[in-house]
Amino acid sequence: MTGVSRSLLYKRLSSARVVWLVFSSGRAWYRGGIRGWAGSSGRLDVVARVMLAACYPGCDAQGGCLFAASLQGPALFVHEAGGRMCREYEAGEEILRGLQGVSRLSMVYPGLSGVELLSLAKSLGYRVLLLSERCPVSWRVSLNRRVVVLGADIDPPSAVHSLADECISVGPISYLASSVAALLNVLSQIDPPSEGPGIGEA
Repeated sequence: MTGVSRSLLYKRLSSARVVWLVFSSGRAWYRGGIRGWAGSSGRLDVVARVMLAACYPGCDAQGGCLFAASLQGPALFVHEAGGRMCREYEAGEEILRGLQGVSRLSMVYPGLSGVELLSLAKSLGYRVLLLSERCPVSWRVSLNRRVVVLGADIDPPSAVHSLADECISVGPISYLASSVAALLNVLSQIDPPSEGPGIGEA
């Protein structure tokens, strides 16, 4: 990644309250229409649904947020929430514009992985919150200065676990990634926990 790209991403991270990071097998170079996303494109349709659940309308009430998707390529898609979206196709269109390089709110960073984004965010003081069915169930969640990590159609790579400050589950069964994002937004606004020490801290 060029120094210009890194400085731009650094600036975006510095001003966000929460960052959502989704790992997907979607292809960064995909050129087709939205109707063809399911299946052959690596489930970019799932990425669109998670972006909608994570960023709209929650970010307006909670302050600024970024949405990032680690795609095949490798490349990182980053969306800075703005305005309102109500429908899945609107999120899909924004992702497509970002991949085509014609969006003001979205940008693709070729050669940058999700793990590298996590390392950069931690250097800025973010805590990494990993969502996994294998972690303890928690119904008290703070999203303030968190990078929330979950998988769309694939699980986050094993390297993410060593970077995680917290690891929780929202239940013992499988959930849609978009449902998890929506639930976390709700839980974070209901009796949020105090900002005490994290896992492994005294």
